[in-house]
Amino acid sequence: FRVYTLSIAESILEKSPARERLPALDTDGGAVLECSPGAVSNLRELLAPVLNPAMPLNGTGLNGLLSTVQESLPHLIGEAVTGGGKRKPVRLTRSTRQSVIARVTGHVRDNDDAPASVGGLSRELGISERTLHRALKDHFGVGPKEYLRALRLNRVRRELRRADPGASQVREIALRFGFWHASQFAADYWRLFGELPSETLARRA
Repeated sequence: FRVYTLSIAESILEKSPARERLPALDTDGGAVLECSPGAVSNLRELLAPVLNPAMPLNGTGLNGLLSTVQESLPHLIGEAVTGGGKRKPVRLTRSTRQSVIARVTGHVRDNDDAPASVGGLSRELGISERTLHRALKDHFGVGPKEYLRALRLNRVRRELRRADPGASQVREIALRFGFWHASQFAADYWRLFGELPSETLARRA
């Protein structure tokens, strides 16, 4: 079989409606995508004149062909990888999982202002979001979103235990760690610690 490598500038992808449909692909976790056969055929048809210079151009010339490819390629790739195809699960080796967990926990330990978003953590560590998700799920039983929420909740609890009840408010501390919705924050806090944040603060007195 033949293998072709396609490189698309991010500036082009950002303008494409297909951008949101494209998955985050791993190169380190062994992920494999089973593409929709029909969409793959459409891709081949679009790229045939580019891959085979001997084919006659259809009146638009080379510039017209390249313009068509540039506009259509992100959409067709999105169709290929989401149009009925199945994604095989990522399987991490033990050493890869241990390496990811060590990097995550080390980063969290050394940075009190660790990112609140999965994308932010992924970018800072240079690990794809899917590999990050698989490693945390395998090791802690939760994905990165839940892991980061629990981390921030624990930091709020630490601050509440240190705070002066007479001079501090729960809302101020919660906002400091990115919790904007008071009712959801209180519910998440109670679910994790079995008490309300106001009770944690009051017990400090």
